[in-house]
Amino acid sequence: MIDAFKLELQEIKNSFFLLSLLTWIPLVSFLTIIFIFHDGVVKNLPITVVDYDQSNISRQIITQINANQTLHVTKIQTSLKEASVDISASKIYATVVIPNHFKRDILQKKEPQITAFINAQYLLIGKMIYSALNTTLSQNSANIDFVSNLNQNGQYSTAKNYTSPINTQITPFFNTYQNYFLFLVSAIIPTILQILIALSIIISIGKTFKEKKEKDFFKNGIVASLIGKTLPYTLTYLAWGILFILYMYGFEPWKFQGSFAITFLAMLLNILAYQGVALSFFVLSFHYVRTLSLATIYTAPAFAFLGITFPVNSMSKFALIWHNLLPISHYLKIQIAQASYGVPVSEMVPLLVNLLMFLPLWIFVIFKLRQKI
Repeated sequence: MIDAFKLELQEIKNSFFLLSLLTWIPLVSFLTIIFIFHDGVVKNLPITVVDYDQSNISRQIITQINANQTLHVTKIQTSLKEASVDISASKIYATVVIPNHFKRDILQKKEPQITAFINAQYLLIGKMIYSALNTTLSQNSANIDFVSNLNQNGQYSTAKNYTSPINTQITPFFNTYQNYFLFLVSAIIPTILQILIALSIIISIGKTFKEKKEKDFFKNGIVASLIGKTLPYTLTYLAWGILFILYMYGFEPWKFQGSFAITFLAMLLNILAYQGVALSFFVLSFHYVRTLSLATIYTAPAFAFLGITFPVNSMSKFALIWHNLLPISHYLKIQIAQASYGVPVSEMVPLLVNLLMFLPLWIFVIFKLRQKI
């Protein structure tokens, strides 16, 4: 095992690509993602308003929409057709339509409706725009009701009680900080790592077979040599993962609620699971390039199936199966449960078992290597 470990370190030293996958590529990826999302709050998403009413109340609503930091009214138009052109060209993400006779209907207490058309192709952006518009328009509606009730009753307290008889407080269950840096980056960076984990181990073993060195490399035993070969990658990516967690919950202002030990154990099992999957792909055919393609197909789309930006319980059967076939899905549930909720360790056992279920793939890999060598 030690000889194989030393040989692999020498291979990494002599291979620019392997060395890159272990060093500067993770670093640049982390820094890029952190730089992109570090503001934490999305601001000034472009929308348009179609104002058919052209009244002082409709102009007041437009001003209040524009005052919301999430939204930016780029145009005020008088035709929905004009706005649809911009939304189709992805110049804007939503269109708000204020109907004709809006002010008159308000004064006559007919409860007119403001309609918003949101581009749902951008799922996360669409949810943010919906939330911002809902908040702004609800506040505006309450203000209008308050003024109307004040005019009728003449008493401030009575008008306020009629306007808002029930006070509500909404607290998000996840992303309690309401910050998209924590929400997205905590999932994106582990997703990048799982791609690098799979690619690096395939390139490593692929080079060994491509250069016809497999018999010499595995001469001291399949199991010991395989452990020695994979150990540099396991330790390096575990170090990157730990460094990321320590950055997120040490340097950044977020508080880690649960157990670091359970999270790091799950991280190790996640790495071993991806190495087992990647090696299984390779020993199916011992074809270097084909295995790289297969691993890319398996790992690259993973973020869409994690249940981070799209709820798991709303996924189709295919998406749900794919979700469960990805080790990162089970790891992130543990990371989120520990980091955000401080879930008891006993409740993590089923998720840890899910990660352990990928480890028998290593037995398959050893069996196929013995057949080949």
